[in-house]
Amino acid sequence: MSIGTATPAGVLEAARALELALALKHPEASAALIRRLHAGSGVARRGVEIIGSDGGLQLFVPGERPNPTTAQRLALYSPSAGRLAVEASRRAMAGAGLGAGKDGGAGLITHVVTASCTGGLAPGLDRRLIDELGLRADIRRTHVGFMGCHAAINALAVAAAFARADGGRVLVCCAEVCSVHMHHSARPDRLVANALFADGAAAAVVAVSDDVRGPSVEVAESVVLPQTQGLMAWEIGDHGFEMTLDAQVPRVLGTLVPGWLSGVLERQGLARGDVAGWAIHPGGPRVVGEIAEGLGLSAGATGASLDVLREHGNMSSATVLFVLARLLGWDGDGGGGGAGVVGGPLVMAAFGPGLAGEVMVLRAG
Repeated sequence: MSIGTATPAGVLEAARALELALALKHPEASAALIRRLHAGSGVARRGVEIIGSDGGLQLFVPGERPNPTTAQRLALYSPSAGRLAVEASRRAMAGAGLGAGKDGGAGLITHVVTASCTGGLAPGLDRRLIDELGLRADIRRTHVGFMGCHAAINALAVAAAFARADGGRVLVCCAEVCSVHMHHSARPDRLVANALFADGAAAAVVAVSDDVRGPSVEVAESVVLPQTQGLMAWEIGDHGFEMTLDAQVPRVLGTLVPGWLSGVLERQGLARGDVAGWAIHPGGPRVVGEIAEGLGLSAGATGASLDVLREHGNMSSATVLFVLARLLGWDGDGGGGGAGVVGGPLVMAAFGPGLAGEVMVLRAG
């Protein structure tokens, strides 16, 4: 029915991001490598919650070689993720004609599905949404936790199943604060993550209804790619959540994913050429480029993914919903905003630790 998005007030422009990365550089890290990674990140600007009032980064101070604890990092995650989740959900509800409070229509939401992999707390994001948006006390709650960048598709699949089985309206919200897990490190994969990741939230309202204006969910499928378990990992350490990211990941995805996606389409009676729009999670420009090349996509077919990466960075699970909103011509405030894809199938695809892939085929109205 709608998609709402939210990003932090603090914005890190590319030049400032590189300046801070060099100022915070680990003594054993290569300044030349940091410059190359930032230049090739595809990110021009991104919202980050850890920008302080002085323009510096909270938790990280040049010259002090910081190593914040996980508890210190999560103390920033909790309020930030909640604030972003409420803002995105409020916009999605408004776009679906459901204002905050039971009298405003919030009481018509019967389920809430949340997703996040950059922190956790209980009571969680669902309770924050219930309290601040006036959702009903008997709302059904489900959390998709720690799955990584593809969790929005998992969450939407859960929402579609609830809507079909139980009726009602389902609020889906993905909220990520990746910036609290920046690492003071010389490891190339940690430096890549520092250059790419950002903060944001995206929400959607899903329902089975004749008057839904948005795309319909046709099918969702998953895959665990063989012999790739060690290529990407997201683990909780004593000093933040730690990423392992092998340099082979873009090539492996470009080799294995196109055949899998073609099989998903064939099971729906579709060919690659039938797809009207591609929402590929922009894990980085190389990931998007390798998958596009493997699929034989025309120039510009992945423009929405690269635009979101350039304007917002990689916001983990929230990102692919930003891309879908862009494809649909929706403005992220829950309403329209421009011409989008109509009258054809859309493919959402995202990838995460495992290596695992999630895909959803939607039909634009």
